[in-house]
Amino acid sequence: MSSKVEDRDASAPPNDISDEDQEWFDILLAIEEGRPPDHAVLAKHLRSSKYVVEQPVLDYLADHLGGKIKRKRGRPKDETVERVLRDFRIKVLYASILPEMRKLPRAKRRCTPTQAALRETVKRLAAENKKHMSIGAVKRIVQSARTGGK
Repeated sequence: MSSKVEDRDASAPPNDISDEDQEWFDILLAIEEGRPPDHAVLAKHLRSSKYVVEQPVLDYLADHLGGKIKRKRGRPKDETVERVLRDFRIKVLYASILPEMRKLPRAKRRCTPTQAALRETVKRLAAENKKHMSIGAVKRIVQSARTGGK
């Protein structure tokens, strides 16, 4: 009977890493990737005598205390399905209007093709949705697509 128990133990995958060790590896990985580590877990491990603090962790702490690490400010963007679809519709509508505005003579449009396309996009959105969006809001959506930003 003892041989069956030993066989089961031999086939089980080795789990040598404790939860504390895994937390420490997660801290090091986050710092290497440029993400901020979980500060509560980091503080717990710094107070423990079990772990030797490595140089990347010390560099991170020095940068954090020195104010070199910038924290994100403001409300995080909520990427809902509705917002993504709305932004996509606006980008497609603007992309279809812009070539039309470029073909118009300067005397008819009285501004740059980009400005004329933004105005026309706002007009068509208001007609479709019965809801007004500002030119600035449409411009932010459209320009984030061109620059690749979020």
